[in-house]
Amino acid sequence: MPAHLRIQKHNIDPSARSRHNMFQFLRYLLPWTFSFLIAACRPLPGDSGWNQFHGGALNRGYMDVRSDVPLHPSWSVELGSLSWGSPVLDGNGNIYLATFDELVAVSSSGSVLWRRSVGEAKFLSSAAIGESGHVYVVSTREDEDATNGATSTLHAFEASGNPLWSFALPEEGYSLSSPKTWMVDSSEYVFLYGWVKTRGTLFILDQNGNLMYTQSLGCSGDIIGEGPGDIPGDIFDDFFSDIWDFIMEVFNSEFDTSGVDPDTKWGKLLIMPPDPTVAIQAGREDSQRMPIVVVADRQCPLIAYRWQPPNNLTQEWYWELQYEGGHSSPSISGGPIVLAGHDGVVRAYDWQTGKLLWEYKDEDVDEPLSFIATPAQFITPIYVVDIRGRIYAITTTGQLWLKVDSGGSTIASPALTRDWLYLSTYDGFHAYSTGFEQHWSDSTLRGGKSSPAIGPGGEVYVAGRIPNGEEVLRAYPGRPQQRGTPTSVPTP
Repeated sequence: MPAHLRIQKHNIDPSARSRHNMFQFLRYLLPWTFSFLIAACRPLPGDSGWNQFHGGALNRGYMDVRSDVPLHPSWSVELGSLSWGSPVLDGNGNIYLATFDELVAVSSSGSVLWRRSVGEAKFLSSAAIGESGHVYVVSTREDEDATNGATSTLHAFEASGNPLWSFALPEEGYSLSSPKTWMVDSSEYVFLYGWVKTRGTLFILDQNGNLMYTQSLGCSGDIIGEGPGDIPGDIFDDFFSDIWDFIMEVFNSEFDTSGVDPDTKWGKLLIMPPDPTVAIQAGREDSQRMPIVVVADRQCPLIAYRWQPPNNLTQEWYWELQYEGGHSSPSISGGPIVLAGHDGVVRAYDWQTGKLLWEYKDEDVDEPLSFIATPAQFITPIYVVDIRGRIYAITTTGQLWLKVDSGGSTIASPALTRDWLYLSTYDGFHAYSTGFEQHWSDSTLRGGKSSPAIGPGGEVYVAGRIPNGEEVLRAYPGRPQQRGTPTSVPTP
């Protein structure tokens, strides 16, 4: 085995191993049990593939397939300069990845299908693939006259790469978030969290680029500071100072920001991690037609709305967070909403009422940023990763089960299958068995910015930098899938 590849066996505490055996028993037994109670055990609505950031509409980072140790890549494609974009897949197995300068489409066999750019604007987050086959992505450009130093545009492309439409966010709006999509009957809607001057804002568009709804967010009281681009307020100042120091420490050499003044608003926005994406959960009544849209605003509130197309948005509940600079995207897996905060606290909320169910904070988490990555989950445990690459496996009651240190800093979110947890960090690409008994790593693919994606056959796609300095997308083969196995637990 090459020296840069390592496979390790971990010694697990007996009591922890016992808990792991119980969790594995539940993970595999429960879907079978439900399959007897329900005629067909189907994927959760909006979450049947890895077509959006962190999986699907739920942000749960889980694909219900068997996968393998990623020892030997199937292929590798040179990308250009990576930003925070992560790979997503369409229904034909094609992969789409937004780099700083281009949206790149790659076939399942590793052939580049097309590359698209939008002038001098940059892609700073992940694309999303709708059920229509349309590819949605946000570009952001410098605008010195704008409140936050930049403005953004949401673009739609056909799967062939032909542009469909572009929608400039109104009132100097910009977004560092990734779009999410949801299909109601034959109509597709695009949901995007962004900013209008100093307010977090939810934009909802139809698949033709028409703005259907705009919802202003923010705290119930006064906002501290003037917004994420201009940061005189105490909390904004502390947050951006901390995150700037971390990015400069870990990732500065990984970003191609030549010709950009890092002291300008635009220079800072270029390397800021993406804002949270929304999560979309099917509701109980007419669930597909009236989904619940959960928004984690960077300023403080966690809000759930019921969306009834074409233009009816009703607030279901509102939870005002103690603002500490932000949080991950909300993650749902048919149950509680899990949110990891920059304040080092992992929280779970009831998705129907917004009630806080539990909080977990580890004694080792003492940095002001702590959690940026979005948790990955399926039944139990919940996998959360902090910026120093420590992985916390937390039970659905908020108790720590196991903790493992990957050894590398990261902002990337983990990706989970039935067998393995995959994580990209600054020091390499890692795979852990779900009980942490085995650990595989490859030091030749440095990452930590772009999150892995999982294909329907257990294929693994991950972007990073190889020793010659090129930034590439790698594909690792899947494994034969068992027939007749249920794909997920049903919607609660």
